[in-house]
Amino acid sequence: MSDNNMKQLVVAIINQAVKDWEKADKQLTTNPTYRQALRTKQEISEFFQGDWYFFLCDLNPDFVHQNLQEQYV
Repeated sequence: MSDNNMKQLVVAIINQAVKDWEKADKQLTTNPTYRQALRTKQEISEFFQGDWYFFLCDLNPDFVHQNLQEQYV
């Protein structure tokens, strides 16, 4: 796999996490006790703080996670 392909894969993974966060947040707007959406947001929060995220990219996870929280609160 070329470096360019690897970068595209990393971007796709991060983008999917953001999309999943957005979807869960919208679901919680209409149903604040929806367990699957709460679980999804928790898993994404853990992803941004986990080893896998640090392996994938150099973006500050606190910055990304905080922006998600501020944008979708």
